[in-house]
Amino acid sequence: MRHFLIALFMTLTGIAPVHAGLSQAEKDQVWFALVDGDYTALEDQMRKAHETSLETGEFETVRDYNRLFKTTHPDAGETLERWVEALPDSAYAKTALMWREYHIAWQIRGRKYSSLTHPKSLEGYKRRMEQASELAVAAFALAPDYVPASDAIFSTVAQSRMTGEELLQFVENVMRDTPNYRTIRNAVYPASPKWGGSWELVEMVCDLTRMTDQASYTDCVAQSIIDVSLDHDALTWARQHFADKFRSGDTSGYNHDIVTVYVADVPGFDKTREAELADAILKMARDGGDFHELERAAVNLQLNSQNFPDFAQQVRQVAGEQFLQKFDRDPYNIEYAIMRSGHETKPIWQQHGSRSEAKARNAFPYWKNALKYGERRAAVWGQGAQIVRGMNPDNAYRTAFPFFVNLVAYASDPTTPAMDMFGFYYRTRNKANEILQSSAEGDSRYETALDMAEFAQCPLMRSARLLVESCARQGEYYEGISCQNVPEDLERASSVVEDEALRKACRKEAVMPYEILQYDPLPLTAFGDLLTPSDPTR
Repeated sequence: MRHFLIALFMTLTGIAPVHAGLSQAEKDQVWFALVDGDYTALEDQMRKAHETSLETGEFETVRDYNRLFKTTHPDAGETLERWVEALPDSAYAKTALMWREYHIAWQIRGRKYSSLTHPKSLEGYKRRMEQASELAVAAFALAPDYVPASDAIFSTVAQSRMTGEELLQFVENVMRDTPNYRTIRNAVYPASPKWGGSWELVEMVCDLTRMTDQASYTDCVAQSIIDVSLDHDALTWARQHFADKFRSGDTSGYNHDIVTVYVADVPGFDKTREAELADAILKMARDGGDFHELERAAVNLQLNSQNFPDFAQQVRQVAGEQFLQKFDRDPYNIEYAIMRSGHETKPIWQQHGSRSEAKARNAFPYWKNALKYGERRAAVWGQGAQIVRGMNPDNAYRTAFPFFVNLVAYASDPTTPAMDMFGFYYRTRNKANEILQSSAEGDSRYETALDMAEFAQCPLMRSARLLVESCARQGEYYEGISCQNVPEDLERASSVVEDEALRKACRKEAVMPYEILQYDPLPLTAFGDLLTPSDPTR
């Protein structure tokens, strides 16, 4: 994301950037060596990039090369492991494999707070991060002036093993050898309260901007507030700080996400520069910038201007074309896999018949990619439930059930998943009752509806109870929906819970303690042939 924003800033200010970003040809050269197993070429390329960075003092190019190693592609993984085995004293090999392990660790964990993350996901994350930490330490020992290796320390060891004093000393040492503002920005995260540090420590890290002319102490503090603070007044001050710099033409240290995310919302934004902002956003979309940041930037500009009525859609189209390549090169990235399957299924809810089913069936293999590292992520199962409902609409009440079970089971807060499950089976029961009333016994539609009504009743009772009782327990802090905003759904769920006929049919579900209403997760083997491994990208 930071590369995206640095380049965007440079484009807006009209200053010729020292670092223009890797060309597509440069990216392809490294990528094809990575998937073809040519670690000798990778070693040569990283050595040249390292030497050039030390000669020029420009460290973003070598960082960009290392971002290519953040991939879930299995062929790339094999190459990286062979590279480390063949050249055990190569800092470049160890750093490259570290970034892959780091990337996969966060795929397994997700970005939620640890208290909202499944324990098994945290276990998998910790195992991968231990491997990444060992590689980072070894790589830095071999080449302390290789900036991607020092960056690796900030992403691993510094967040768990360093004291504040050790962190400050480490940053100062790195800055002495390779002075650059990005190193200071990377150090802010482990220094922040979020990772066990403090605002005092953040300020001491920012004070090291005296070792570079790329940013000021105030720039660093302002950006740190935006990155890791939730304080409204502080955020307002920080955003205004960068808006004022933008308006005045001061370019020092202005290299983060204020332009794309905040400037259009800050009083005093220079409306005469809207065209520059639009051009910069489109350029970053063509260069494969972060999809969500582009979305927010485009929507902000469109909402705050009369001159770009269709700009967000234009950016989405350009970014979408770039996204397909990103997915191809990181096929088990959970976010990408869900987005790719969503791209296939998005129209199906407005369509009917075989065309809808075909789109869902095309989407399903992409969705399965998300399971490789996201088996314990509730959002993955929520997307899966949507897709299988489209694949076989007539039998969805059965095929979607295990997906709903895992959606609820892996959720840190079952309220929203319970509402999704309840809504589906509530509609299923109503549909079944309508068919039973309009068809005769012995009719195939009647028999199907009879099975539908019988199957739906107990999942309906259990999800209704889970919804009602979760809402009764919902406090000030929650994840997902606010129960106060869905009174009609709660009223329907309460009527289901009190339905005597349903309570008799589903005695166990009607009385089981709240603690076990949230299902136990089903293993992948419970899904049979439906979840046999596949990879639509290979």
